[in-house]
Amino acid sequence: MTTSKPSFATSPLLQRIRDALNANAPFKGKLRVSVADEPQWETSSSGEEVFVRWACWNLEADNIEVTEPVFEVLSKDVTRERLAAELPEFFPNVEVEVDNAIEV
Repeated sequence: MTTSKPSFATSPLLQRIRDALNANAPFKGKLRVSVADEPQWETSSSGEEVFVRWACWNLEADNIEVTEPVFEVLSKDVTRERLAAELPEFFPNVEVEVDNAIEV
């Protein structure tokens, strides 16, 4: 039995990126996303321990930040490799760079 990974097509991360792109339209630059290689345990606002992966993203044009970096907490299942493969599908008109340059 195979299980498919959950879609993040309607995730808050994608909506925030869409909003930033719309606020800077027409955007001719790069979406840069840095994703932690390893998930880690964090305490939620309700005090619950959750296993998450950190990410940070921003929009850049001509090597200048167009938006401030935004930190995101992702599901442990959302990896750098997955974002590198899927983000260009959601944002085909934007150059997408995904790396692991985040420090948490």
